[in-house]
Amino acid sequence: MIENVKASREATNHLIGLGHRRIAYLGDQFGYQSDTERFSGYRRALEEAGLPFLPELVVHGDGKAEAATKAMDKLLALDTPPGAVFCYNDMSAMGALRSIVLRGLRVPQDISLVGFDDLFLASYLQPPLTTVRQPMRRMGQLAMENLLRLMSGKNSAETVKIPAELVIRESTAAPREKTK
Repeated sequence: MIENVKASREATNHLIGLGHRRIAYLGDQFGYQSDTERFSGYRRALEEAGLPFLPELVVHGDGKAEAATKAMDKLLALDTPPGAVFCYNDMSAMGALRSIVLRGLRVPQDISLVGFDDLFLASYLQPPLTTVRQPMRRMGQLAMENLLRLMSGKNSAETVKIPAELVIRESTAAPREKTK
């Protein structure tokens, strides 16, 4: 498993470090463990920075671009929209990006955006997406080693947590105003 809590904390801390104070979380509505853990990392980063948790800055999609576009629309309709959004995954970030652009706003000038997964297309988006890279090759290797261990009659390894890597690209920047 990926270290979701730690990776999400790092991604949110990146936004906090840039000066963002109104940071939204665009999560997944299905209650997956990965979403619960990523949301937890987001909350911890806010707490550690002394920033208030604002429930209106949390919206949910379904992990796909279309629902994320609608969820982002809700955030942008707020009287004071967020200055940054941390998304459950890169597909959600793509949908959020679409919503932002359709409203005539720009990433990162108006809103910073962070995804999770580092899908192959993340670096091809405009702007290239800041995201959390999961070491898929290493995860597959460990899963195969565990499977071979089970097939040979040995005990399975305990849950292994693998660190992720924050990949900073062009979708994040300091806010134009200190209040964001």
